[in-house]
Amino acid sequence: QLITLKNLIKFFGVLKGLNMFLLRYVNRKEYYNIIIRELENDFSDYLISINNKVNKLPLNRIGDSSCNIWVLWYQGLENAPQVVKDNVRRLNKLTQDTKYKVRFLNKDNILNYLALPDYINEKVKKGQITLTHLSDIIRAGLLSKYGGIWLDSTCYVKKNNFDLITKYHFYTQKYKPGASTFFNEGKWSGFFMASGQENPLEVYLYNIFLIYWKKYNVLIDYFLIDVFLEIGYRKIPKVKKIIDQVPYNNP
Repeated sequence: QLITLKNLIKFFGVLKGLNMFLLRYVNRKEYYNIIIRELENDFSDYLISINNKVNKLPLNRIGDSSCNIWVLWYQGLENAPQVVKDNVRRLNKLTQDTKYKVRFLNKDNILNYLALPDYINEKVKKGQITLTHLSDIIRAGLLSKYGGIWLDSTCYVKKNNFDLITKYHFYTQKYKPGASTFFNEGKWSGFFMASGQENPLEVYLYNIFLIYWKKYNVLIDYFLIDVFLEIGYRKIPKVKKIIDQVPYNNP
């Protein structure tokens, strides 16, 4: 809560920051609407340009270009909690002798797959970007560049049903309307996303992350990935169409 208050004051100034902090607990929906409007206005030129760009991108299916399953524990598997070790071991077992390849990422091998801008790495070193929010940037970058399946390292996979989602252009956990009280209404889940290569949603998401962190040194809200996806859903018709095509699943 203290970090949230400090960040809101840094972003909005003292008076509005305090008001936003209180609003976050009084009317969470309006709190997020204000943040979304603020960032929509801030990045209006980008939203216009990216809308034009993504309209030209092809819609590749998840299994067409990459059957990579991306999993990250920044400090390395040897330093991960037991639940992460167990999950990675299970994923490797479930995908053995299949077309799916578990790509376990850590701070030492990320560069093998994705070169982040220097200013991102510098802000991570300074603690301005947390490892949690670095992982949001990385997942969008990897899915944008290669496609495949992103699973947070704490996700337990019961059995290998990945073939069921490879026919889609984009896939994520998705609730039926009214099942979630979160501001995105459960239309997606950042901890489990899959897409084809150069998917318009992931291209948009990765680039707006880079633009935001190039401009700002402070996190406006913990759920920034959801804020940006909601903005894309509202402002970029192709992103909305991609999300709307995902069936309700995994309630």
